Amino acid sequence: MKRLILAATLFLLTGAVAISGETIEKVFKTSPDKLLSMDLSAGGSIYVYGWDKDEIKVVVFIDGRDIDNVKTEFEETAAGLEIACRYGKHYRDHSNKIEFEVKVPQKYNLELDTQGGSITVEHLEGDMRGRTAGGNLELVDSHGAFDFQTNGGNINCERLTGRADLKTNGGNITCSDSQLEGEARTGGGRVWLDNVTGDFDATSSGGDVVYASAEAKAMSVSDDVIHIRTMGGDIDVDDAPQGADLHTNGGDITVHSADKFVKALTNGGDITIEQVDGSVEAHTNGGDITIKLAQGLTGDDHDIEISSNSGDIKLLVPEDFSAKYEIELAFTRDSRQDYRIISDFELKLEKSDEWDYDHGSPRKYIYGHGESKDAASLIRVRTINGNVTIKKI
Repeated sequence: MKRLILAATLFLLTGAVAISGETIEKVFKTSPDKLLSMDLSAGGSIYVYGWDKDEIKVVVFIDGRDIDNVKTEFEETAAGLEIACRYGKHYRDHSNKIEFEVKVPQKYNLELDTQGGSITVEHLEGDMRGRTAGGNLELVDSHGAFDFQTNGGNINCERLTGRADLKTNGGNITCSDSQLEGEARTGGGRVWLDNVTGDFDATSSGGDVVYASAEAKAMSVSDDVIHIRTMGGDIDVDDAPQGADLHTNGGDITVHSADKFVKALTNGGDITIEQVDGSVEAHTNGGDITIKLAQGLTGDDHDIEISSNSGDIKLLVPEDFSAKYEIELAFTRDSRQDYRIISDFELKLEKSDEWDYDHGSPRKYIYGHGESKDAASLIRVRTINGNVTIKKI
């Protein structure tokens, strides 16, 4: 095993590398499926690219007033190549700019760790891990397993396939044109998924989550349910061919098109499902709900259960839809008390005479019951202090 400890003065004395000002270049022979390990305790950005050569080319750029105190180490091992970058014992100005540009065989594994810079990975296949204390992450045109985390930066992914575990404590996550399993989590930013297929969960503790997949249905490659969680933002799903399970603690939920089923839960926003071919479970603690059922629904797998603790509910139903209707509208004593059930389908309406004191604020009820055709599906609607409207389409 050969170990080279490279600082600017050492390079000049040994001639082991070519150095020009603040630039260091080094080439190592290797083979596919090995490991590149980088530990940059001095910080610095990392750019790793896959190419068609069985060698690793490293170019290091160092700029600043303290470059003599930057120590860069390379160690060839049986597993691959280890690179370390640290400051020497004498603390001076650590505001240097450090960048590593590394080319490796296209099939290669990565373990990357930097204390303060961005990480970019392109055109690679393998097991890849990366950590940065404060920079952005960029993953492009790669296949394999991705485990990346940043303390405060953004994460951008394009054209990935495989399994991904992506985390940022406060940045945005954008992922497009990818087929993935795993999850993307942010502590307070926005998650935007555009044409991402697979069993891939998106979670935000305080930002919006948008799933835009207009191309996915046309490509017929989406075989998995969309799972989205956010602690306080909106959720917007363009297309969910295999269904959607959506939950936000404080935002609106919008689904433009879905098949199979939609489960939508929010603690304080509106729910809008523009078209659904399947069953629906939708609940909000403080908003309105609007749902449109697709034309041509048949069978008994299209049950609809909708509830709001304070809001209007509007349901648009095909004229030939076979369903049994159970509607419950409650209004409290301190409300305006002129709420109604309005239906294009024939319903029997009943109104309670006495105030109910068993559920907090005293309330009365309006009930609606009815059937259309052979009542193959169940439509159950409940709301408090809101109108219920059921219209034929």
